[in-house]
Amino acid sequence: MTELLKPCYKLWDFRGQYTPARLFQLGRAGHITFSDFLLLSIINSNVHPDSSKRSAMGCFASNAYLGASINTHPVYVSRRISYLAKKGLIILFKFQGRRMLELEWSRTAEERASLEGSYGKVLRKAYR
Repeated sequence: MTELLKPCYKLWDFRGQYTPARLFQLGRAGHITFSDFLLLSIINSNVHPDSSKRSAMGCFASNAYLGASINTHPVYVSRRISYLAKKGLIILFKFQGRRMLELEWSRTAEERASLEGSYGKVLRKAYR
């Protein structure tokens, strides 16, 4: 394991992964790649849905960080994030000058509704 990747594994919140059936269907139909599947899983692991904490924010990892996590170039990650956002799999928005990423299944409707403050408002607006 390279020195670049060691820190990122410590930050992931492996809370189990829910994978919608639609994701498997998109993979089988050739609309998403295995790298896309990994990228979605890592983004989901970096979303902190516990609305009782101040850190209940989405993934704000850089393309370089995500690229190192799946062993690809940051430009590839940028293109795939754009593609996956167009497919409706990634919710992409800005909050306090940072790019935020969440997946449509990262939070339940109740978790989205219970987020307080400006982040909750921005996320609910982006989710629509």
